[in-house]
Amino acid sequence: MIISLLAETNAGTAPTADELMDWASDYGLTTPVLSDASWGVSNRYEEDGGIPTQTLLGPGMEIILVDEWVSDSDIEAALP
Repeated sequence: MIISLLAETNAGTAPTADELMDWASDYGLTTPVLSDASWGVSNRYEEDGGIPTQTLLGPGMEIILVDEWVSDSDIEAALP
């Protein structure tokens, strides 16, 4: 599973559902983009100061990749 977290908009507010969908569209993301108000989760996994942050989770919720663009081959390698 890949998830992307967006903590705030350019205005510094928590993103709405429409803004999350726009973000996904702008970056060509087809995986879930979730609101992370106040950077509560993102800061735990953000390594390069850039957004969006993607994390690849494997079976058993094992964290496989942190703060990287996840490729199809990364996903295939994580499958059981």
